[in-house]
Parts: sequence; structure tokens; C-alpha cells
Amino acid sequence: MNIGIVGAGSWGTALSILLANQGNQIDLWVYEKDLFEIINSTRENTYFLPGHSFPENIRPSKSLKEVVSEKEVILIVVPSHVFRPILNDLNPFLMENCLVVNASKGIENDTLSTIHEILKETIRVRFTPATISGPTFAVEIAAGVPSALVAAAESPKTAERVQRIFSNSRLRVFTSTDLMGVELGGALKNVIAIATGISDGLQLGNNARAALITRGLIEITRIGTAMGA
Repeated sequence: MNIGIVGAGSWGTALSILLANQGNQIDLWVYEKDLFEIINSTRENTYFLPGHSFPENIRPSKSLKEVVSEKEVILIVVPSHVFRPILNDLNPFLMENCLVVNASKGIENDTLSTIHEILKETIRVRFTPATISGPTFAVEIAAGVPSALVAAAESPKTAERVQRIFSNSRLRVFTSTDLMGVELGGALKNVIAIATGISDGLQLGNNARAALITRGLIEITRIGTAMGA
């Protein structure tokens, strides 16, 4: 399968390596000119994921058109605050009826829209939205450490398709039709993780840590319910 991946940060690089190791041909869009040159010469993303070589079937590119044109599956892995502008840039090159999988985490600052809402507002061709998310570190995905993710889409059939694309013997992918809930969970759990890290750094103890995590999960649930998850 030919897959276009937009974004070569640590997560985009890890997912590129994962999917390439499963036999897919990967076209990877790299924003930074100097990083593009480094990847081309060293076959490694020394900026964001050093120590993990690129398989031969990953082709880095500076051209959005080259990466997304004629691709049935597009994976978008860019920061949420630039998600909409980059979608506008790649819009002219998307093929009809493509599967667009979001692997970014976040909520748009100005509109409070989740990623799949931005996809629906911005993409002009017929397409199918999905999200892949979970409690994972990029370096461990690239290293093949046992991990789990959730593939979310509005239809079970689409979620199962994403599951098949990403699954292997070391990566368990679960499915969900709660697209809003999965995207909110992926974004909001990072807030709780940062608060927990601050608590640990201040040596506030295990009670404070447990309270932050417990109450944080309740707040995430309330926000999800309020937003229709």
C-alpha cells in the first residue's frame, strides 16, 4: 500500500517506520529544509527521533503534492495549531474517497474544534475521516516495544480498516466509533500528564499524584459528555 504521511516530527517519524516495516511504501512530508537534507543524507531523523534508521521504503519529500497525490490513505501528524493551514495547502491534491487518518492530538485554539471537525470543515473532496490515538511514546513505537492504540471512525468498517493498516504482533489496535471521545481523550490526557509531572517535580507525594489523575479522568469524562462523546 502507498501511504502519504504529512509531518516528520517524532510521532510522524515513528509511524512512518512502523508502517514501512509492515511493507508499505511511505511518502513522508518534511517541513524543515535542513531536516529534509539530513534525512536524505543519513536516513535518520536526528532532530526528533535519533537512533532509528529509516527503512528503504520511506521516501522523504518537501512537496505536499508529491506526498498526498493519488494516495488512498493519508496520515496527518502535525501540531494542532497548524492543522487547518496545512489542510488548506494539501486540499488541491487529495483524491476523491481517500481515507484521512488523524494522528495529531489537540484542540484548535480559536474555535475549540477537534481534529475531525476541522477535517470536515476544510477538506473539499469526498473523504472518510478517522483517528489513531493512544498512550504511547514515539521512541517505543519505532523500537517495536509492545504497545496499544485505538482506531476511531464513525463507522465500524472504517475503524477496522485503520486497525488492519496499523496492527502487528507488537502493536494491538482496538477500534471505536466514538471519534469525538478518542480525540478529546488524546488531547486532554496530556494536560493531566503535565500536571502530574509538575506534582512529581515538586515532590508533593503519591496522594496528590493519585488525586490529580483520578479527578483529571473525571474532568475529561465531563468535557467529553458536554461535547457529545
